[in-house]
Amino acid sequence: MPAGPTAFGLAYFAGAKLVGYSGYSKLILDNLEAAPKPGSKKPLAIVVGLARTLLGITVGAAFGFSFFWIADLLQRDHYSRDYSVFVFYGLLIPIRFLEWKLIFIWLRRKYAWFLRHETGAIIGGIVVSFLLDAIGVAALWVLPGGAWVC
Repeated sequence: MPAGPTAFGLAYFAGAKLVGYSGYSKLILDNLEAAPKPGSKKPLAIVVGLARTLLGITVGAAFGFSFFWIADLLQRDHYSRDYSVFVFYGLLIPIRFLEWKLIFIWLRRKYAWFLRHETGAIIGGIVVSFLLDAIGVAALWVLPGGAWVC
């Protein structure tokens, strides 16, 4: 989800997500166990990383702005304010599962590559997404104009 005071902050953290997602994609693509369909080529990790980053920005913006708008409407008592961050991150788990699932569906359709252990790769992708969020949260405190994306 895009957040933070400047477009510059969004740009450098989206860049960090791109590098992180591309690295994770390289790991996945290097360990494909199932053979591709004849005539299909192996995608570049940067292409998969870019697709995942763009999907994260799009879905993250929609989810984040919606969540915080609804949370603001509902937060009339102090109790709900204290736990909204935990609810936000908890809801990101199924959202990120779906984002990674969409990436693998896209890989199967466009490149005809199949993973034998797709669910494990998706769970690993969710973990990578949250680790990259930690970088984003740290960037909000350290770098001018910090931002983070889903």
